[in-house]
Amino acid sequence: MESIMKYLLSISIILSFSFGQWPTSPDNPLWLGDGVQAQVRATSDGGAYVAWLSDGNYHVYLQRLNSDGEPQWSNGGMVVSDQPNSSWIAVHHMNLAVDGNDNAIISTLDTRTGIWQVYAYKIAPDGSIPWGADGLALSVSGSDNISPRLTVLSDNSVAVAWCQNYMTVRIQMISESGALQWGDGGIHIEDSTGDLVNPLPLTVDGTNVLLQWNHQSGPFWAPDSKLYLQKYNSSGVELWDSPVVAVGPVVFPTGNYSQESVGDHAGGSFSAWTQMAGSNQSAVAQRISGTGETVWGNAVNFSTNSSHFRTNPRTAVAEGNSELMAAWTESNGSQSQRGVYAQRLDENGNRLWGSSGVAVVSLNGNYDYLDLSIAGLGNDMIAVYIEQSVNMTGDIYASRLNSNGEYVWSEQTVTLTTSGNSKSDMYTSEGPGCTFVVWTENGSVYAHSLLEDGTLGPPDSGDPPDPPDPPVTFEIISVPQMSIPLGMNSDGTKIVGTGSGGQALLWTEEDGIQNLGDGEAWGISENGKIIGEMVNGDGKTEAALWENDSWTFLGNVEGGSSCDNFLSSGLEISSDGSKAVGMGWINCSTEAFYWTASTGIVGLGQYGGNSEKAQAVSGNGNLIGGWNQNSSGTRRSCIWDTQGNITFIGSPAGSETGEVTAITNDGSIVVGFGSGTGGNHTEGYIWTEEDGMTGLGVPPNSAMFNRSQALDMSENNIVIGQYLYQGMTQYKACIYTEETGEFVNLQDYLVELGMTGLDDWDLMRGLTISDDGTVMAGMGNGPDGFGGWIIRVIEEAPEEIEVSVDHLAGWNIVGIPVDTEPINYLSVYPDAVDGTFYGFDGAYFPAENLVNGDGFWLRFDEEGTNMVSGLPLESIVILITEGWNLISGISFPVDVNAITDDDGLIVSGTIYGFDSGYISAEFIEPGYGYWLRSSGEGRITLSASAPMAKVRTFQTPEQSNTLKINGQTLFFGNEIPTENSLSYTLPPKPPAGAFDARFNGDMKYAVESGEIEVMNTSDNLTISYDIVIDAGEHMNWVLTSESGSKFILEGTDEITIPSAEKFVLNRESVIPITFALHQNYPNPFNPITFLSYDLPSQAQVTLTVYDLIGREVTQLVNTTQEVGYKSVQWNATDSFGKPVSAGVYLYQIQAGDFVQTRKMVLLK
Repeated sequence: MESIMKYLLSISIILSFSFGQWPTSPDNPLWLGDGVQAQVRATSDGGAYVAWLSDGNYHVYLQRLNSDGEPQWSNGGMVVSDQPNSSWIAVHHMNLAVDGNDNAIISTLDTRTGIWQVYAYKIAPDGSIPWGADGLALSVSGSDNISPRLTVLSDNSVAVAWCQNYMTVRIQMISESGALQWGDGGIHIEDSTGDLVNPLPLTVDGTNVLLQWNHQSGPFWAPDSKLYLQKYNSSGVELWDSPVVAVGPVVFPTGNYSQESVGDHAGGSFSAWTQMAGSNQSAVAQRISGTGETVWGNAVNFSTNSSHFRTNPRTAVAEGNSELMAAWTESNGSQSQRGVYAQRLDENGNRLWGSSGVAVVSLNGNYDYLDLSIAGLGNDMIAVYIEQSVNMTGDIYASRLNSNGEYVWSEQTVTLTTSGNSKSDMYTSEGPGCTFVVWTENGSVYAHSLLEDGTLGPPDSGDPPDPPDPPVTFEIISVPQMSIPLGMNSDGTKIVGTGSGGQALLWTEEDGIQNLGDGEAWGISENGKIIGEMVNGDGKTEAALWENDSWTFLGNVEGGSSCDNFLSSGLEISSDGSKAVGMGWINCSTEAFYWTASTGIVGLGQYGGNSEKAQAVSGNGNLIGGWNQNSSGTRRSCIWDTQGNITFIGSPAGSETGEVTAITNDGSIVVGFGSGTGGNHTEGYIWTEEDGMTGLGVPPNSAMFNRSQALDMSENNIVIGQYLYQGMTQYKACIYTEETGEFVNLQDYLVELGMTGLDDWDLMRGLTISDDGTVMAGMGNGPDGFGGWIIRVIEEAPEEIEVSVDHLAGWNIVGIPVDTEPINYLSVYPDAVDGTFYGFDGAYFPAENLVNGDGFWLRFDEEGTNMVSGLPLESIVILITEGWNLISGISFPVDVNAITDDDGLIVSGTIYGFDSGYISAEFIEPGYGYWLRSSGEGRITLSASAPMAKVRTFQTPEQSNTLKINGQTLFFGNEIPTENSLSYTLPPKPPAGAFDARFNGDMKYAVESGEIEVMNTSDNLTISYDIVIDAGEHMNWVLTSESGSKFILEGTDEITIPSAEKFVLNRESVIPITFALHQNYPNPFNPITFLSYDLPSQAQVTLTVYDLIGREVTQLVNTTQEVGYKSVQWNATDSFGKPVSAGVYLYQIQAGDFVQTRKMVLLK
């Protein structure tokens, strides 16, 4: 009789515990290890890598932090390199970067060859080192090399540049796989007129490298210096005819190697440096175009205060434009006072924060300011620095300045540390909504995460919150009759094995144990076929297939014969039931075989004439696994294809000893056991053709030998098996998951997850596991004695949830955020306006019911919130058609980049929500509807657990003008690739009464001209614009209303104008043909109107408003004006600012000899 024990647990079976580590208080920074010279770089998941050097021997250490700040590797970090080094280090000795796959890339120096040579390492997120444990040797010279710095390109290749023999520069390109692309030693840059030092590579245009270096000549105590730059493509070809000189010759301060180079978002860069200016020092910058020209003529001083010292400018570029933000340390002429100052330069080099910049920290005589660093945060900058007193104590502080140079945080300056200890080596890196800060203090490396609001704590990774874990039931089933479970179907609902009396057994939940006759059942397919070895009529065991409630004996291999009572054995069957494998006997040796219904038994050939056994087969039947014995009797792990070709895959120790025991459905992963490493006599393994052999280790034990065996594997990489625990015969079950990283005791693992009730069990062997890893079976000693056990994970029925859905007054797009049958919209949204519920199937139609996965327009009289209750909807498949689709999501937010779209139907950038106008969506939020454009007919899946797949959010076009109408953004001024045109289309217009603005043709982009269609319910429109692409010589961007009023768009500004249904955007000539005074718009008006006029030549212009009897009311213009189209606003007030009465007014222009008068009407 089966006995069942169930235990409720509100966690997932495959669970890794994590606790937030980023501190929220400056009193307790995160300790990472002992060392100096730390660097930090952010990863795409909101985490970071931190690298540092050990003090004294300068070994390289690395730690990976998740978004909570929890170290992912052992305390103190992993050792990347422990190669020998000098007793001192040069500038830029070690540098850190992160590639697009979140691998850490490190360039460094060591003296393993006796002199400093350059090496590069790649460290994967799992701690493996794809380029080899010794790194890649980049330098090949017989002289010292220093200052290796690196940059990562868009294809994950890496450029490393360094200085050779303190005289010349080299640069090398490394492919993603670790191949050196630019020959031995890379490209060598030499100059007979001076020494080349301090190379700094920078990625521009994604695939090109911009290299900056310092040319020095003259006496070493005050050499003349020049900054050179050259651009290389990915093949190492110079893209500029000759290097461009950013500055020089000038004198840099002795020992100053802090020259900067940052990209300008346009294929070029900004260089910044400190140079001697008489007896003082100045902080200076220059812009270099993408074509290799200096943009600003003479370099630009960040400050014109010639009496002060300014050193070590640090730079960043504002997001969305090419404005350069900088901060530097400043002191007065006597250097008795010090502070920190900042400046912002526009793309033309103009100082935006005054001639002397703004004070981040005002000059004072109490402190010095060290290791200044800045980070860009949108259009803002964050400056971080060490404030050190004269007695060498100090702490770290930060300030945030907006685009106007004003403090953003209410406290102006925030405190990152409070210890008062001496600090050094501070380094920062931008993260998601944060700045990561690392530093050295008392010989240790510490870190903080500084958030954009000035507080400390974990950054926002950008991922939507995880849905709650459903309750989980662990169920252990004792099956004493089945002493050894041997196989199960994919979901674990059918299990086969053998009983202690020698019977083949089948277990199902419905029928319990079924006795299938004398023999052993080894495997079962999805369609219920069972493979085994059964006792035939002659009393011998023979391979047999159970089908249609009876056994069919399969015979033996060709030329086979029995050995004692053994004829042949069926040992495994593919999940589709098409192929079985096993072995047959030939003169008391064995031959592996496979069987199909059409071929019968096909022998695999006894490779080498020795015994062999096939005991594993992939789910699709294309790959077979087992062992082949060599001439000395040693079993060797091997796999066969269906033509009988054999491949020996080896063992963790590198020998061929071992056995293959299981293969995944697609044949990509093989598990088994073989000779182990590190004192393990036998070790379970995972093998793939791509990665080779991975040993799974042996859990701690007190046995005579260290032995583990991998016996089965799920499709999600969970391996089950056994290991020798005590003596020579006592085994215990073990498990491997990607979280454990090695074999661990299965029973301990389950107890750690919270499972209780196992005290009466000894799980001795783990033998088989379901495809999803939620059912496993084996044998052990339990309450019913020795026998089989089954452990299952069963999700309890989910509890109802409540979802809050906010709505606006007016039109909204809604959905149903819970799992339900179609339901009337008023029962979910009772405060909605009856009769305003519309769906979409190529056109709007009146609807009645909310349907999972569909979006609907619905109108509300007032804004409010609805609470929607029901069972959670965790995933949904939505059928979509070509063109626009109105969809809704599930009970939890789904990142639009995580929508499963196997056929690639979603047009990138065309997922829109509605919030008083269409907005590009980043998440599919529960309870709301969204537009989505598809390139064809098919299906998509929204799931709470889907991984990121493809960037589908709208990508703002580079170098385009923007026009925001009541907050809805349109783009113009530049060509877009034809293949991307659909990404700039807009969904169908909303119902009447909603707001919308678009170019005709349902576009949000126009090149040089376009008609803008506006739906608006108010009298005025607020239009803001940002013009970054000039209309051309003697041309303006002009917005013209239906009435003919023209508005010239220049620079960045905002205007409020009377509403209209249509506007026209054009490039128009700056010079009108004739003088003209246009009719005011609107007319009649209240309370404002616009008066437009044209000037074909320069003139003294007066524009005067009169009442009907000719008395002057106010004068709007009285000045000399240049040619152009002009417009002025009148707000219905007189020259004293007092409102005038309603009525008819005259307005008259006089421009030179031209005079013209028109009428206008003011309403009240």
